[in-house]
Amino acid sequence: MEEENKVTLHGMWTSPYVKRVERALKVKGIHYEYVEEDLMNKSELLLTYNPIHKKVPILVHNGNPICESSVIIEYIDETWKNESPLFPQDPYQRAKVRFWASYIHQVLLLYSTFLLSSQIHIKQTNPYTIFLIDLYIS
Repeated sequence: MEEENKVTLHGMWTSPYVKRVERALKVKGIHYEYVEEDLMNKSELLLTYNPIHKKVPILVHNGNPICESSVIIEYIDETWKNESPLFPQDPYQRAKVRFWASYIHQVLLLYSTFLLSSQIHIKQTNPYTIFLIDLYIS
């Protein structure tokens, strides 16, 4: 029976997308095995489970891989219905939640891209600023 409901999450500890999936699994009370992936040296499993994007998170449920954090979270909510719902039952309210989740994702992506490009520019100019940025990010 346990093999029937085996859940494995492939992730990387620094990924906010993996953290979203971990939170959803915890809210639902789903026991899972965690596999840390090295994205600089991708495992055969990662390449097999996500051959298109070759990135994490990947949720494997009963041997079936599901990729992309938002898709995984919807899958979790639809598969484990008896536990705490992650989305409202009302279609309009659910659509609003999806809208805001998408918006926040886009804003964070833009912010992280800006921050990364700023760091690259700053690192080329001032060693003291490098120290402050590294201290702030760490």
